[in-house]
Amino acid sequence: MIYRGFALVAVLVACLMITTSATLVYAMTELNAQITYNQVAHTKAKLAATSGLNHFISLGLHYEDLRELSQGRDGEFIVLESRTIDNDYYRVSAVLGDDDIFYVYSKGEHVTGERIVASAETAASFQSLWMQK
Repeated sequence: MIYRGFALVAVLVACLMITTSATLVYAMTELNAQITYNQVAHTKAKLAATSGLNHFISLGLHYEDLRELSQGRDGEFIVLESRTIDNDYYRVSAVLGDDDIFYVYSKGEHVTGERIVASAETAASFQSLWMQK
């Protein structure tokens, strides 16, 4: 009789260990999937921000052009807004500085449906140089 009780306890302990192991494997896999999803979403937001900065650079705007776009407002103003092929958004804004220097900020957002899942920003400074002939 004692032998059967010992065998039953051993089987229950073995079942508990297997169940615990399976639960831990599932939890670790689920957590890794969530981390990977977040990394992909952030990468897409960074790519959208970089796309915005590249779009701005392709326009070839100078300090004087941005001064006209600002319409005399001080501080940060939006230069352009658009979306990427993946339907992620970017917004590019600029701030005019001294000595024909301007600062450009691009914010990218990865969107799922109507919800912003991730956002990232990138910035650059530019200086317009003028040469006389």
